[in-house]
Amino acid sequence: MMSTAPVFVTGYQRSGTTLLGNLLDRHPELAIFVESFFLPKYYYARWLYAPLSRGGNAVRLARAIAAEESAALNGLEVDEEAVSALEDPTLASVVDTLMRGWAASRGKSRWGDKSPGYLTKLPLLRRMFPEAKFVNIIRDGRDVFLSVKRLGWEDDPAMVALQWASAIGKARAFGASPGRSTCYLEVRYEELIQDPEAVLPAVFEFVGVEYSPSVLEPGARETQIQQLRDWPKINEKIDPSNVARWTAAMPEEEVERFEEYAGHVLRALGYPLADENRRTSAVTALGSAARRVLLAGGGLRRRMSAARDAVSTRLRA
Repeated sequence: MMSTAPVFVTGYQRSGTTLLGNLLDRHPELAIFVESFFLPKYYYARWLYAPLSRGGNAVRLARAIAAEESAALNGLEVDEEAVSALEDPTLASVVDTLMRGWAASRGKSRWGDKSPGYLTKLPLLRRMFPEAKFVNIIRDGRDVFLSVKRLGWEDDPAMVALQWASAIGKARAFGASPGRSTCYLEVRYEELIQDPEAVLPAVFEFVGVEYSPSVLEPGARETQIQQLRDWPKINEKIDPSNVARWTAAMPEEEVERFEEYAGHVLRALGYPLADENRRTSAVTALGSAARRVLLAGGGLRRRMSAARDAVSTRLRA
């Protein structure tokens, strides 16, 4: 039986959530909402609409959600009849009814949400949707900083390092909790863009739908919302070279500053630190130099041996 659980794609900003969400959205059964951001807001304000079973409160809540800017951008509409028909409605059932209707309007049977801001809200979302699947995409924080800085969002590497490390830590703590292996999956951005055909089958299997290589075919889809159709580069072929740009584009003092505050998280994730990169490069360079010396030495020894043989021949003559 096909799963109907919602899928939440999250990750720190500029880590590839849009790329991964768009790949999932290309599946004929999945409709991935783009950056709702409103779920925590209504979770904490749900008492304003209580009790949802009385006096049209559920419809009032649905209208409020549909009035959100992100709802308008995604084309979310309210089916008041469907909302009114809910027995013992909850915030989760109202949201699920709205999202199922939105997915159905795009010819899809299942909904999901791509929101970087939900990275630190996974426990809340789990309480709302106990059967939900969470996919957390992780990217080298130094490349994240470069992207954030390029967009003019933040130019202090220490600030980004602290926020990135904290958010990653909270999400991984959630995923490491008992019983979470079936609902939480981590994907590395670098692995995804360098070998998507190796990474994506496991992601789709985790989500509960069959993988098809067609999701990697570039180009916009008719079922995409306009926001995704207009997203720069998102519908182009994946660029496998967009990794470790920090090694060439990030000033040394910024690298040191970032690693001062987030080096422990980088190391825990398996990303080499700058000094480790330099040591590796130095060892490689030393090895290359040693090989050149040995090769040159071998040639010198051969030439000396040949000269000795020539001298010996002349002496015997």
